[in-house]
Amino acid sequence: MNFTHNSARRPNNSGNSLGNWTKFSIFERLHKANSPKMKGFITIMKSALLTLVAAFAMIGDTAAQCTIKYTGSPCLGNPISFSGSTAGTTHDWDFNGEGTQTGLQNASFAFKTAGSKTITYITTINGTKCTSSVNIVIKTLPTIKVKLQSLY
Repeated sequence: MNFTHNSARRPNNSGNSLGNWTKFSIFERLHKANSPKMKGFITIMKSALLTLVAAFAMIGDTAAQCTIKYTGSPCLGNPISFSGSTAGTTHDWDFNGEGTQTGLQNASFAFKTAGSKTITYITTINGTKCTSSVNIVIKTLPTIKVKLQSLY
C-alpha cells in the first residue's frame, strides 16, 4: 500500500491537499517529526493502536470462552449434561430443534430420537453475542438377548 501523495496529479490549491506534505510520504514525515505537537500526535496514535490490539485480543478471548462442553452417554433417552461459559451473562440452548432452554449456564437434555444432532449455544460475553455449536451422534440403546437354559 502506497501512502505517498503525488502532487503531479493534483492541480494547485484544489482542496485535495495534505498541506505541506504533498510531496512526501505521510509516514516518513511522522517518523522524522520533532515538534512537540507531532510527538503528542504520535503518542496518541500509539495509544490508539494499543487500544485496538487490546480490543482484538478481547474478541479472540470471547470466542475462546464461547465453547460447549458435554458429558454423558450419547444414547437414546440418556440425559447429556452441557456446560456453557462462566463469563456469559445470557445463556440460550437449542437441542437440534427438539428442545430449548434459556437462562441456564449448564443444561441437561435427553434426546428422544437417534441420529446426528446439532446443539447450539448462544451467550453474551462482555457485551458481545457469541454462538457455538457442537455435533453429536445419538445411538439407539443396545439390546441384550438372554437365553435361559435349564440346568437339569
